[in-house]
Amino acid sequence: MSCEGCTTQEDVLRLVREKDVSFIQFWFTDVLGVLKTFAITQSELETGMSEGMGFDGSSIEGFARIHESDMVAMPDPTTFQMLPWRSGERPVARMFCDIVNPDHTPYEGDPRYVLKRLLKKIGDKGYTFYVGPELEYFYFKSNKEPEGLDTQELDLRYRNGFSMSDKTVTNRAAVKESARQHRRSRTSLPKPIFGENGSGMHVHQSLFAGDKNLFFDGNDPYHLSKMAKGYIAGIMKHAREIIAVTNQWVNSYKRLVPGYEAPVYISWARRNRSAMIRVPMYKPGKEVATRIEFRAPDPACNPYLAFAVMLAAGLKGVENQYELPDPIEEDIYEMSEKDKNKKGIITLPGNLYEAILEVEKSELVKDALGEHVFKKFVENKKIEWDMYRTHVSQYEIEKYMPIT
Repeated sequence: MSCEGCTTQEDVLRLVREKDVSFIQFWFTDVLGVLKTFAITQSELETGMSEGMGFDGSSIEGFARIHESDMVAMPDPTTFQMLPWRSGERPVARMFCDIVNPDHTPYEGDPRYVLKRLLKKIGDKGYTFYVGPELEYFYFKSNKEPEGLDTQELDLRYRNGFSMSDKTVTNRAAVKESARQHRRSRTSLPKPIFGENGSGMHVHQSLFAGDKNLFFDGNDPYHLSKMAKGYIAGIMKHAREIIAVTNQWVNSYKRLVPGYEAPVYISWARRNRSAMIRVPMYKPGKEVATRIEFRAPDPACNPYLAFAVMLAAGLKGVENQYELPDPIEEDIYEMSEKDKNKKGIITLPGNLYEAILEVEKSELVKDALGEHVFKKFVENKKIEWDMYRTHVSQYEIEKYMPIT
């Protein structure tokens, strides 16, 4: 149960007393999007909301170094919600937190702050960024072996990018906890099963000014405004730079291969699902539904950072008036290399290392994430790649030991 209308500390304190809440969890994520929590009691809540709760930031991936480790979690009362899996006579609630320094200035390593900072820039121009991700998962009998029970896709209703990031993190936690309670496993690993389609996170997105959809133009053959075309062109031009953020794991690139419905070719279309960006067909009277669908990301990303770099890339295309190439409606998987070259179709990076090389030279991503998060993210990805490339897999043992 969410706190409908909760906007202040007093609203939260009143509801906590009324429902006799036993513990309140403070939620935030590290740079990789992994959920971190700690709990306080009802008696600690008033102080915790007014002053925040301190914690050791050096223990959080991508946060502070040991000599500057003091961090403060400031809860956001608008995110107060009862946890349905912790109901009972004395329920448990949660709030998302902004991470601040001891002097209560924003902490630049907080992923939530990264997105908030970018959204403020467009908010000052009168724009609102709306997103609607499609989160795909696999359900397995256990977390030991990928023996499937079911696949599931949850389409989250369009909302502004900031609250959608919180909602995406909440959804991942809720679905995972539901599976655990049933002694099952839920994973957003992009490619858990060889030979099967992986899990994607197609992200529908648009820009509004008030109630007006800035992506719609009724006089355009595609019903796309100049802004929408620039936005698409921006994501296409910078796709190879941002893909390490939207697809951040070694395993992500085992999904992004031809033949499994994952978009590896940098292109756009209306009907063609082999394209990286799809523009859903316009329906008369549904101008507000005009949007673009970025099909490359996967659900194991950090949504705060992923939405930030998507928005930054799209805005760069709008600001610099990038020219949008023609849509590609043919099945790109069936094209010859000659035809793809003729149409100027290039691919996304084929592995994490290639993606790292692209992102670490990207001024766009550095500006979007900020120096601290950018540096920590790239450092972490390089470590992950080094660990992966030196790991001897069971495949290598079975494949090469018999013949060497």
